[in-house]
Amino acid sequence: MEYRQEKVIELNKRNVAFLMLLALCFAGIGIWILSKNYNTPLINRILLYGAAVGSILLFGFFGIYYFKKIVEKSPALILNEDGFTDNVNGFSAVFISWADVARIEEYETEDLKSLSIYLEHPERYIKCENLFQRVINFLKHKFYGTPINFSSGILKISDDELKLIFDDYYANYRNKA
Repeated sequence: MEYRQEKVIELNKRNVAFLMLLALCFAGIGIWILSKNYNTPLINRILLYGAAVGSILLFGFFGIYYFKKIVEKSPALILNEDGFTDNVNGFSAVFISWADVARIEEYETEDLKSLSIYLEHPERYIKCENLFQRVINFLKHKFYGTPINFSSGILKISDDELKLIFDDYYANYRNKA
């Protein structure tokens, strides 16, 4: 691999469009629930309407997020000899230097693989985004040990290729240092 060149990884817009439609369907279900008049006790109606509003807000947000990702022209990931630009995990692209990377590991559940990038100073990347993204990054750091995770499900690359590319660039950086 030629490390002076950038490696650009695009989003799989078909998968992102599917996720957007799914999110909008759930938001639509929330709207449908709100439009009905239920003859149930007050506490049940409050819970039902609360769940409907929560569904509209949460899935509406994700629908907008995925729509933004579909119309965006910038690539999902850009890797080069200095680091990588992450435009997958959030609303704005973040450059992460290889010097800040502690290790790269694959995280696997029953049917999903993801690549976790462990950072020397994760708090820098947790604090750099808007409030919503800070909360998401904090929770990802708390549960996974890092705010930076990639799944190839929305990328135009397989899990194995993604890990190989990251490992190659990171090993090249460490050999130079």
